[in-house]
Amino acid sequence: MALFERIERVDDSPKKNVESLFAFYNRSSRPEISRIRAFLEEIFSEFPKPDQLEVQRRVRSGDNSNFESAIFEIVLHELLTRCGCAVECHPRLNNGVETRPDFLVTPPNGSSFYLEAVLASEANERDPAAEARKGAVLDVLDRFPHPNFMVSVESTGNPLTQPSGRGLSRQLHDWLDLLDPEQIL
Repeated sequence: MALFERIERVDDSPKKNVESLFAFYNRSSRPEISRIRAFLEEIFSEFPKPDQLEVQRRVRSGDNSNFESAIFEIVLHELLTRCGCAVECHPRLNNGVETRPDFLVTPPNGSSFYLEAVLASEANERDPAAEARKGAVLDVLDRFPHPNFMVSVESTGNPLTQPSGRGLSRQLHDWLDLLDPEQIL
């Protein structure tokens, strides 16, 4: 079983704002991304076989939070096993609770503990639909760069509808055309 598709990769373009992490890592022909894929495939092959399908589904889901948390679990599993720990994935608890922690870890000294892998991120505070709308606009701005200026974009708030990327790009170019590059330098 593999995390990424076994395909020929010829696209070395940067990640698009609306593109999922999996889609980017899966399509990219960049050498550095190829090395990351190879590393992840190597450690995924050491992940317990009965748990691989569930992890693969999360990695491929198109949801960046699922991708990041699944990769985090794979890396943690590899780290723990390289440190000499025995690692059981999703063990049943003895207290009758149906939920399962990510790992039961038994270090070489024999004192077992449960480990729940949780990502600390701002993603929980964001509106995914609004972020996608912003990303679509940023992708349009990337496709139509200005010949004399680079622009840094910061946003506040969340759009409720899709802003016009082309309209914004046109307004931005009109404004930038009024500026004198020599004077700005």
